[in-house]
Amino acid sequence: MILKPLPQLQAVVFDLDGTTYPFNAEYHKACLAALARTTRFAVSDRFNGKLDEARNHITKHGVHAHTPSHLQRLTSYARDALTTDFIRPAPALALHMQQIAKPLYVLSNSSPLWIDAVLQKRGLDKVIPASHRFSARSDFGQSKRHMATYERLAEKLRIKDRSRILLADDEAANALAAQAAGFSTAAIGNFSPNNMHFVNVIAPDIKHLLNHIFPLPPAAPGARP
Repeated sequence: MILKPLPQLQAVVFDLDGTTYPFNAEYHKACLAALARTTRFAVSDRFNGKLDEARNHITKHGVHAHTPSHLQRLTSYARDALTTDFIRPAPALALHMQQIAKPLYVLSNSSPLWIDAVLQKRGLDKVIPASHRFSARSDFGQSKRHMATYERLAEKLRIKDRSRILLADDEAANALAAQAAGFSTAAIGNFSPNNMHFVNVIAPDIKHLLNHIFPLPPAAPGARP
């Protein structure tokens, strides 16, 4: 649903987790399963997708997580395992992106390695090349919740009119920071109605967003589906 008119866009910047792939209950289950394998501790069934409770339990009882930093490494390993556990290829999404005549980018709080792994598994690594992928902390020194991150991104993209950059994100705080920097914004997923005043577009997922603002041309008569 388009809430506010969009300017003529020069670039589209996608969030990673929760936008280029769904971040939902199934993701949490996969994360717990990977965490259980990594720590050799069966937490997935006991906590039924409640990741924070599982982490707390492992901190208290997990023989392989002696310190907070060790636990952080273990959860990082578990997250990497999701590349095979949960994330699935998205050929239709990749094809749609290929037909968008705008530069496409990714901006994430995640590490560059995780960004690369997700895009490769989704089949989006060809449409979003390595030079178009940004890790907020690695490339700009702070998270996506800071307006300065988007100011530096606009400088990197060499786009003076920031309203012509669209950020698609599933977190309201990120969209608010981008809007404060002058970006156009799209809300992915279930944003609170209280947060709708600073977004241009809302969509349940990335597929619907692209259909809203970059609809594919109709198939030629007689073409095979």
